[in-house]
Amino acid sequence: PSFYARRDGGLFVIEGIGISLEEVAEISGKFGEVEEFYPELRIFTMSLDVDRLVEATPELVSKLSDPEHPAFFVLNLAELNHIDIGRVRDAAERLRGVEREEQRFRKEISRRLGELLEEDDSPDFLEIIAEALLMWAEKGDGNGIAMAHAVNRITLSGAEPPRSMVGFLVKSGSAAAGPVLESLWTRNAQRWESLMVEMGAEAEEAAANQLDAEDRGLRNSAVSILTRVGTLKSVPALEEAVGGADDELRARMEEAIQFIRERGIATESE
Repeated sequence: PSFYARRDGGLFVIEGIGISLEEVAEISGKFGEVEEFYPELRIFTMSLDVDRLVEATPELVSKLSDPEHPAFFVLNLAELNHIDIGRVRDAAERLRGVEREEQRFRKEISRRLGELLEEDDSPDFLEIIAEALLMWAEKGDGNGIAMAHAVNRITLSGAEPPRSMVGFLVKSGSAAAGPVLESLWTRNAQRWESLMVEMGAEAEEAAANQLDAEDRGLRNSAVSILTRVGTLKSVPALEEAVGGADDELRARMEEAIQFIRERGIATESE
């Protein structure tokens, strides 16, 4: 780009690029605030936030790292908007580990964390963002939908999403949690079994459907899940599967049936 000084500011002229003016404005917004937009002239004005372009001073780092400092939350919120993705990640990591709640900036922090799900697909970054959202997200704030989109984007690429992302869907009660987790669990039962258990009754049908799976590890996992969260409606499937199981698996299935029946009796007596 070419730069021409004008009074207290200047004029950037950008030519020969393959993106729209709107996309240029969106990217430029990372450096400050876009103020006025003139699409017919292909011009927009903005104010530059110098703090987003300079290294953090030792004094700022000290404030950012001290949860007891009065400016801890507002300064880390500002860092979530920094142009340096490393500083964004560090801010999210600090916010995921804070022990005290802060209601004043909850909506702003939650909204920005949700936006960050679309800005970087590296597993380490997304894991930190998801863990921070577990603390900061609120019911109905749209982050469940944003997380589901991010998880689907990763799985469509052939990769496994970070555990914390799927855990967020489960804990937030997202409608996407069941289908996403079932798909992951059938491919890697050991890694995802504990989240299936955490999902509770919603995992029951998926587990019962895998009692005759060819993969022994998946069958074992299905029995473990039903032992812990199954209800009486899973007993017929378990009884049917017992006939085709070896001695070890048969014993575990019979144990699962016993646990389920005992839970059912206890529930009825409450």
